[in-house]
Amino acid sequence: MNNLRLSTMMLLPAVLAAASGCSGGAGFGFGRTVSSDLTGVVQESDEIQQAAIADASSAAPPSAFTATDASIATVSATSPANHATTTLTSAKLAPSNIASRETPHKPVGPALITLPPNGDLESVLAAANGNVLLDFYADWCGPCRKQAVILHELEETAAENDTLIVKVNVDEHKQIAREMQISSLPTLVMVKDGEIVKRQTGLARKVDLVHWMQ
Repeated sequence: MNNLRLSTMMLLPAVLAAASGCSGGAGFGFGRTVSSDLTGVVQESDEIQQAAIADASSAAPPSAFTATDASIATVSATSPANHATTTLTSAKLAPSNIASRETPHKPVGPALITLPPNGDLESVLAAANGNVLLDFYADWCGPCRKQAVILHELEETAAENDTLIVKVNVDEHKQIAREMQISSLPTLVMVKDGEIVKRQTGLARKVDLVHWMQ
C-alpha cells in the first residue's frame, strides 16, 4: 500500500508535466494555427486590394488628359446652348428679315432727256426727284452743238447730284421759249424746288455747270 502510494506520488509529477506539456503544446499549436490563418487572411486582403488597384488603374482615364480634351468636353457639354444661339442668330439673319431692314432704292432713270415735240415741261418738272437743268437749243445753232457735247459728258455727274438735264428745242416748243423769254441760244436754266436759281445765255463751261448741280 505504501509502495503503491509512493509510486503514485512519483508518477504524479510526470503525469502533470505531461499534461502541462500537452496543454502548452496544444496552446502553441493552436496559436500557430491562428497565426497562420491570420497571415493568410492578410495576404488574401493584400491580394484583393492590389487587384482592386489594378482594376481602378485600368478603368481610370489616361494620364495624358490634356487641356484639349477638357476643351472638347466643355464644348460637348455646352453644345445645346451653342446650338440654340446659332439657331437664333440664323433666324435673325434670314433673308426676309434682312430685306425688311433694307432701305428701298430710288428708281434710277436717265440723267439727260430731250423733251418730245408734244411733251409737257411742267409735268417733267413736277415728276423730277431733284434739280432740273434746262438747255434751250436749236438744231441750226453751232454753239448749241458744242453745249450738247458738254452736257453729255456731265450725265454721270448729274446722276450723282440728283440732277435731270432736259434739252428743249425752241423750234418745237415756241410757246415755252416765249414764256421763258429765250432770245439767244444756247440758254441754260437751273431749276431747284420749282424755282429758277441759275440762268446763263451762251456756251456754259463744264466746271460752272458742275457747281450748279452741287
